[in-house]
Amino acid sequence: MIHFFGKKFYKVFVLVLCFSFILFIPSCDKKSEELKDGEIYLYYTDKDKTELQKEKYKIENTDTEDVVDEVIKKMCETSNNLNEVTAKPDYVEINSYSITDTNTVNVDFNIAYNEMGKVEELLCRAAFVLTLTQIDNIEYVTFTINDMPLMYIDNTKESVGPMKAEDFVDICKASNSVNFVNKYEMKIYYLNKDMTGLVAVDCTKLNNKSASVEKMIIEKLIQGPDKNSGYVRTLPEDAKLLNVMTKDGICYVNFAKGFLDGKVDCSPELEVYSIVNSLCELSYVNKVSISVAGETDVTLRDEVSFKYEFSRNLDYME
Repeated sequence: MIHFFGKKFYKVFVLVLCFSFILFIPSCDKKSEELKDGEIYLYYTDKDKTELQKEKYKIENTDTEDVVDEVIKKMCETSNNLNEVTAKPDYVEINSYSITDTNTVNVDFNIAYNEMGKVEELLCRAAFVLTLTQIDNIEYVTFTINDMPLMYIDNTKESVGPMKAEDFVDICKASNSVNFVNKYEMKIYYLNKDMTGLVAVDCTKLNNKSASVEKMIIEKLIQGPDKNSGYVRTLPEDAKLLNVMTKDGICYVNFAKGFLDGKVDCSPELEVYSIVNSLCELSYVNKVSISVAGETDVTLRDEVSFKYEFSRNLDYME
């Protein structure tokens, strides 16, 4: 009898989750049910430069070149929302922009573009691409710096190249299309019982299909291991995740300011590599970049610098 009701309760629980998730289906696609004819979304960032924001905008022009000119100028103006700021910093200037290959907009910036931090630069790119590719006949966006191709920050031999909206769908705040529950299996690296190394713990979680697995991994680390497991948490329980996103094999994890002051019974190296090793279990994550309030030029407990990306390291395993 108890076994029967356990199964019945589980089915009801999953159904409730399914219906609770089917509330709305926002999208980053060009055609959105929320938009009227001639409207697009202008993408900005929040004041802390940690995530994208968007607001509706009614296009006034009809010619594609005029629309591109109108939209880029509007993106560089102050938003009507006090909580939003332009994705392009004031010190970064746009030299020119033009339509190339009929379906591509090229935006040329001055050399100050290279002064942006990793998270800020990534959000800037995402904002321009997600905004401009909503314009009819525009499918791609390219960036140049003083007429030279934009290069990846950590690979000066490889150019970023043409970018499309789908490249940034995981960064778009309203990109989740939620319509049913899925089961996710993850490996989370906690501190072992002797607190001398990391141990990989298999975890499962029910969530909507398009949920960010990266976010679930960080949330599991903050939540900590099961009390009866004997394992020890590696992240402060009051740590707050601002956002997490993966682009070009690099997972960008951005914590709130209090992260550096959090208390945990774990060395800073083990704390960092519990994050890195857990995320690098995902096949599409090769490196991890950690920032605090959008800043990477910080040091965890005066020992581990966040200035560079981290790769998986199994030397810290038990």
